[in-house]
Amino acid sequence: LFAYTQSLNVVGGPAHYVPHPMLDQFLTHYVPDAPCAPDAATISRYADHVPTEITDLWRQYGFTTFNRGQLRLINPDTYA
Repeated sequence: LFAYTQSLNVVGGPAHYVPHPMLDQFLTHYVPDAPCAPDAATISRYADHVPTEITDLWRQYGFTTFNRGQLRLINPDTYA
């Protein structure tokens, strides 16, 4: 995920980024296990505390896991 955040070049949202081969390959093979759409208030609350790339992933995939937990996009409220 760190490499992905380093490679993103967000212009108009998560669809406009410089691809990172490893993450792109992962997302091609694995779909979200059980996505849970975040509300706008949660994203806004953390927008100044996490990289924009993370909030873009939240918007695109929600809070979820991939490949039975190999990659997790978590709700930070759960751990705050």
